[in-house]
Amino acid sequence: MKARVLSFTLSEVKALLRLIDERDCSCAEVRDVTASHLQDVQAKLADLRLMASVLRSWWSAATKRNPPTAP
Repeated sequence: MKARVLSFTLSEVKALLRLIDERDCSCAEVRDVTASHLQDVQAKLADLRLMASVLRSWWSAATKRNPPTAP
């Protein structure tokens, strides 16, 4: 899991791993922990999609002004 790369804290990673390791967690606890993380991941995805769009736009504009030359 790349949770640390996604900026989750160590305690958040531990909470997620505990849900996998401990089969006696209540459904409410699983919903609470995962809902919070799901919202964080969805927000990061939205930010990354926006950044990708901006980068594509910049790349396209630069390519039109100065097309790459063939080797």
